[in-house]
Amino acid sequence: MPDESATWNEESDKNLKERGVFLHQEVHSEIEDIQNNMLNLISELNMLKEKFLEQELSDEKSQKVLEFIEKTLQEMNELKK
Repeated sequence: MPDESATWNEESDKNLKERGVFLHQEVHSEIEDIQNNMLNLISELNMLKEKFLEQELSDEKSQKVLEFIEKTLQEMNELKK
């Protein structure tokens, strides 16, 4: 005798898939992953910025890198809002 609950679950899952419920969950999960990656990147950029500031480098390349970090952080903070 087949397990009726398994049959119901398969039919229920099919119904939910047809209504796009699982797709919504997958998209929501991907959005959370992107948000977490963005927060990690912001954290890494802040640490890199602090290292640059600690070194007190004044050469042109270092200043350009620091400007790039600042600009990137500003843009990411805007996206975060």
